[in-house]
This record gives sequence, C-alpha cells and structure tokens, in this order.
Amino acid sequence: MCRAALVIWLLLGCAWAKAQDISGYWQGIEHDTNNLARPFPTSLTIVQTGSTFTGYFYQSAFNMEQFNVLFPIENGQIANYEGSFQIKTPIRQTSAPGGHWCTGTVSFTFLPERNKLVAKTSFVEKDCQPSAIELYQPKLKAKNPFCPTDVKDLLVLGFDIRWYADAQRQTLLYRGLAYQPTLDTTTTFYITQTFDGNESPVVPLVVHVDPMAITSPARVDALCTTGQGALSVKATGKPPLRYRLDENAYQSSPNFELAHPGSYSLTVEDSLGCRITQVVDLRTDCEDQLYLPAAFSPNGDGVNDELVVWFTMDWLVLERFSLFDRWGTLQYVLNQSREIRSGQVLWSAQASGKTLPPGVYAYQLEVTTASGKRLVVARELTVLK
Repeated sequence: MCRAALVIWLLLGCAWAKAQDISGYWQGIEHDTNNLARPFPTSLTIVQTGSTFTGYFYQSAFNMEQFNVLFPIENGQIANYEGSFQIKTPIRQTSAPGGHWCTGTVSFTFLPERNKLVAKTSFVEKDCQPSAIELYQPKLKAKNPFCPTDVKDLLVLGFDIRWYADAQRQTLLYRGLAYQPTLDTTTTFYITQTFDGNESPVVPLVVHVDPMAITSPARVDALCTTGQGALSVKATGKPPLRYRLDENAYQSSPNFELAHPGSYSLTVEDSLGCRITQVVDLRTDCEDQLYLPAAFSPNGDGVNDELVVWFTMDWLVLERFSLFDRWGTLQYVLNQSREIRSGQVLWSAQASGKTLPPGVYAYQLEVTTASGKRLVVARELTVLK
C-alpha cells in the first residue's frame, strides 16, 4: 500500500504501475555473458493486454538455422519499463546432437527511445549459463502517412538495417537506419537486421503516401462575351477537401468564377493537412470573335436603341462600319479610324438623324486588333419597331 496520509490516499489514490506497449515483432540475438562470439538469433512475437502479454519466443543456433526452438511465452508482464516472462515447454524444437534448449525466466528492460529490449536470462538447467538478449522492433519512427510533396525521412531503429524491394531479398535498396526514398504512392519495403553476420527474416514495412491529385484541366477557356470563365475542381485526397485560388481564403466548394484571363494558382488541402498546387490558365482565343446583336429597335424608347459591339480584347481600332438594305443600297457608313472599347456604340438611328424602317439589313464591320490583325465581319441585322 502507498505510504501516504489516509486523507491524501482517499483523495488521490495510489500511483499504479504503468504498462508500456511492447506488442509486435522483435528481432535480435542472445549470447552468453562470458562469450560474445557465438550469438543465437532470437525473436519475440508479443500480444499484449494491459500489463500482461502472451506470444512466442523463437531461437536458432549460431550459424545453424536448422536447429531451432519455439516456446510459448508464459506469465508475461510489464510495468514501468520493466518486465519478465517464462519459457518452459517448447511447441516445437530441433536440437543439435547432444544438445538441448534451456528453459527459465527472461527479465528485461524496455527502452522506448530506441525501440529496444535489453534482457537477462535465469535458466533452470545447471549447465545453462546466464545470458544476455538484445532485441529491436523494426518500426517506422516517423509520421505515416506522408504527404505527396514531403521528403520521406524514414527512420527504423535496430541493428544494421537493410531495406529490400522484395520479400526474397533480391533487390537491396539501402543499408542503414535512415532512408530517404522518393515515393509518389504507398510502398512496402522489406527490412532486416544483421547481428554478427546473421541476417534476420524480413519484416514488411508499409509507407503510406496520401494519394492526392488534381484531375481538373489546367486550362479553362474564357467566354468570349465577357472574358470570364468557370472552374470546377476535381481532386483526390482524404476528405473533406478545401480549395483556394492564389492567396485567397480556403473554401469548401470546388467551384470558382475566374474574373479575367490569366494564370491562377489552385491549391487543394485535405483533412491530413496535405496540399497540392497546380497552375490553371484562363485563356481566350477570341481575337477573331466580335459580337453584335442580331436585332435592335432604334425607335427612341430608350430600350435597345443602339447597336453595340462586344469583344474580349482591351481595345480595337474601328476602320469602317457600313450598313446596307436588302437591295445593297448603302444606308450608313462610319469610316473614321478610331480606337474603340468593348460595349461601345457603333450606330444609332437618332445619332445619325435617320430613321430606318423595320426589316432585315446587312452590315460590314472592319477592325484592326492590337496585334495588327485586320478583321472583317459581315452579318445580317434585323431592325424592329
């Protein structure tokens, strides 16, 4: 019982021993405390519940993998980084002629900063000398998953780590604790540890990469009548996604109105905080496109009285505007070369002092663009009452 005043004990209670999580697969070696030259490859598989655990203890003879033993773990327990378990009756074993496997108690200390177990044995058999065991858990010490644009700083604590591309250890990718591969997608590596020339079995290590992508087009065509465009973003990533253009605030909607031609920086962010950016161009191929209404009513009522020209360029040079009746008789001509803007009036009956009777007329508009290109537009125009 805790040595504290009764009142304090009632208020706070005793400080219970804390169990650390050591579940998983551990690899290492056992060697006699007085003979380091003959290590025995050893591994632990631990299934933990609270402060107790079960699992398996495996060991093979030095440079003789055909001689090995598999013990069930009994009476496993851990608290405050200290623990122990017993190995008594093998599930299976193959022993060298004249030899046998030792049984007894394994006491260990858990070093979480290195993912390491340091253990000592106390054997029952008199001919079995006390030994030391050193075990590492091949485990990725980094954030996982990674964002697509992250530098993949992969760190695995252990002993002489080797990274393979396949479980058969045919393709060695890297040797060392810290590896920085270039990864665009989730990838499985197969890693081993090597103790005094004895390479352990492979452990699969999955490095997750957040599958972010922008699949919407990188170019949007502007409307020639307004010079504006609409962008609907399609992207992948862990939802919910957020979107923004340039340095504006993020929004939940994937739809944007692009106000003017040019380049926009589109950024998509997912719920993991990963971001991906793409340049979107709003372009217009409207230099050859001029818009005039197909009909107007120059009757002086203030509604649709004027013939207006629309385009998306900054300006044009008006060279000539001619209006003909259906027999080809010239009714009006404007041939004073001058700069005009989109939305500017070309002609009105009141301005010319001439009233046109209702009917179908033909016009010819001649302009020069800022690039020096000469355009001629010839169309019909209906004059209404």
